[in-house]
Amino acid sequence: MERLVHELQVHQIELEMQNEELANTYAEADALRERYVDIYDFAPIAYVTIDTLGVVRQINLAGAILLGIKRSQITRHRFDASVSPPFRAAFKHFLAEVLGGHARQICEIELVPVEKRGTATVLIDAIPDEDGQECRMVVSDITAQKVSTKALREHEAQLRSIFLSMAEGVVFQTADGRLIEANPAAEEILGLSRDELLRRTSYDPRWQSIHEDGTPFPGDEHPTMVTLKTGKPLRNQVMGIRVPTGGLRWISINSMPINSGEDGRPEAVVATFTDITERRRFELALRENEGKL
Repeated sequence: MERLVHELQVHQIELEMQNEELANTYAEADALRERYVDIYDFAPIAYVTIDTLGVVRQINLAGAILLGIKRSQITRHRFDASVSPPFRAAFKHFLAEVLGGHARQICEIELVPVEKRGTATVLIDAIPDEDGQECRMVVSDITAQKVSTKALREHEAQLRSIFLSMAEGVVFQTADGRLIEANPAAEEILGLSRDELLRRTSYDPRWQSIHEDGTPFPGDEHPTMVTLKTGKPLRNQVMGIRVPTGGLRWISINSMPINSGEDGRPEAVVATFTDITERRRFELALRENEGKL
């Protein structure tokens, strides 16, 4: 009896220890759950869970604000009711693909305006649950990004239009001397197509560049190469270039460094130049007449 009582006491102690461990585990689980709820509820990105019919089953605070609904009313709200009419068919197809394909999908749609915001463009990153009965979505508002991107594209289009319409020739050159862009004026002045220009470098011997005194113009003395080496702009450098037709054209060239690296050396250079052939002929004729006089 004494041994039996002792064993029962030992067993009781073990049960009490197990109960204590179990209680600690429950407490940790509750703490983790509360932490998860806080992270879920107060996350800056919207989290939405919908069923196969598109009815909202779970949503965090950011999601409720984004959709303009109360969380107490989510079971009566279909997500596609917040989708702009032109995008509803696409969203329905997207939901079917997520649940039917059991795979992660991404789509971009617009939401109808609500009291606290106008029309919003959102990016939805969705995955199905294990049974394919619910779609769990991360909904990111990218309206500001889309506006910025649109403004940037419009600005780039304007700059491109100016670049193409400039009367001056313009070329962009990388640090290794390759030409990576040229405008129509550059094609006309140099007598080469854009594709032909982009196959050349500033020190290409086919340029046959010369100084004002008629001496050869080495490639490493080309204004763009000097700018790439020194990082300093050069202005109004006069040089002659043999064009494919066999004639000689004189240009006045300016080179400007762009995208300087940490060492101060530019990663590229932009060169603008004008055709001064007629002006130079006039100057030479004027000098000749002065000499005769």
